Amino acid sequence: MYNSKFKLVLGWSLFIIVFYIFWLLAYFVLAKFALSEISNFRYGNMGLSEALSLGNIFWYLIYIGGIALCMYVIRLFIVKSPAPKSAALIYAVLIVISEAVLVKGLADSSPMINIFPHIAINTCFLFGIIFTYFKQGAVGLKTQAD
Repeated sequence: MYNSKFKLVLGWSLFIIVFYIFWLLAYFVLAKFALSEISNFRYGNMGLSEALSLGNIFWYLIYIGGIALCMYVIRLFIVKSPAPKSAALIYAVLIVISEAVLVKGLADSSPMINIFPHIAINTCFLFGIIFTYFKQGAVGLKTQAD
């Protein structure tokens, strides 16, 4: 009995730690890209139509694909965890608390335009978690039938 509880706690801890590390890395890469583009638009001499070259559009599509890939990986973390609905709640709470601490720290020293990408990226992640949370019953039933 102790061995199975230990494995469960170890599995949960591993899922949470790996998820949080993945979230941090993905979030900071995406936020860095978004902030650099905002900086280019704010301090550049080009207008919006001049700044939207084919190369920039390619990188924006890569950025959107990166967010979609992160949402997919987050979905996999939730579906593969020992208790998917609980995992979704734990991951959502981790993201909300981390984001609140970050935005609180940035609110004093940064303009709102630099805080917006942080909120937008994590809103996308939370949307993926919420969607998976509510769809998890159907996914769980489907995998049990196989």
